[in-house]
Amino acid sequence: MFLVLILATLAVALVAAVSLWAQRRQMRLRALFRADWGKLRVRDHRMDAIASAYRSRRAHLHEPGSLDDRTWADLDLDAVFRAIDRTSSTLGQAALYCRLHAAPVSLDLGSFEALVARMATDAPARERRSDWRVYRIHKVTTSGGWPDPAR
Repeated sequence: MFLVLILATLAVALVAAVSLWAQRRQMRLRALFRADWGKLRVRDHRMDAIASAYRSRRAHLHEPGSLDDRTWADLDLDAVFRAIDRTSSTLGQAALYCRLHAAPVSLDLGSFEALVARMATDAPARERRSDWRVYRIHKVTTSGGWPDPAR
């Protein structure tokens, strides 16, 4: 009976320690996310992988109205992407790359600009909308393609 009590106590202590560690880790990641918001990140941009992920998404979702590859190259928009990229994850990079490729619709621009302004000035709203838990994801993978939006 005494051995069971000791094992139960150790199990509870282990669960509490792991929980405390995870909570502290989340707090550190959230603090890093806040401190790095909007800052330039010096990192290797694997443009081939980012472009491949974009082409996969475009083919899967059949999105019309994007810039063709020749126009993209003529305007050297890969350099523009690298210059303005302040994203904290590869998911953010993919969203930015898609946004640069999309031909903007005038009705969409006002709401997009309002969203950008709000995210720039309202930190609590930004944290609610941003998944800071993926903050440290940097590896671009394209093997899985893009998820089916119907699922």
